[in-house]
Amino acid sequence: EESLNLPHVEVALLLREQRDSGIKCSLRSNSAVDVGKIAAAFGGGGHFSRAGFEIYEKVSLDEAKVKILDLIKKEL
Repeated sequence: EESLNLPHVEVALLLREQRDSGIKCSLRSNSAVDVGKIAAAFGGGGHFSRAGFEIYEKVSLDEAKVKILDLIKKEL
């Protein structure tokens, strides 16, 4: 959440690989970007400014990042 205090940061994204081979994603927003909507697109949930989800399909961390960032860019 510290990253949201940086100038020009609209959305913070944290990805973590889990032991069960899934990827956990946390999203935070301090702008007009509805991260709850982005999380819902991946089967997750949350609120307008705080949301999260997990990815269990076989994708690398980099592939997941690209997919998520594409959705974030569309919302900016």
